[in-house]
Amino acid sequence: MSINTLACSAMSFLRDHEAEHLSPDLPKLVDRCIAHLVESCGVSHANAHMATMQAVGELDARHSKASIDCSKTTSFTLFIKDEHGRQVVLTAAGLMRLIHAGPPSMLATA
Repeated sequence: MSINTLACSAMSFLRDHEAEHLSPDLPKLVDRCIAHLVESCGVSHANAHMATMQAVGELDARHSKASIDCSKTTSFTLFIKDEHGRQVVLTAAGLMRLIHAGPPSMLATA
């Protein structure tokens, strides 16, 4: 199964079941989606996790005009276009500082 097909399966599962979970309960929905993909698609936990997180990002983007500029982004520097079209640049080290300083994030866990 291709990664794109797997991500689409994850997105369908998340869309079908997101109303069953409150926002703080998102990690449980993610866990359910991963388990569903492992069982129904016969993929590894790691591949199911990656596809699920990609789908979470895609679904979360429904409410935002911000986007990541993949043509400029590197392993250590993230280029983002904010909702007003302005460029924002974050480093991996800076992102880690934000993650460690802020509340625990579901997206920061593996």
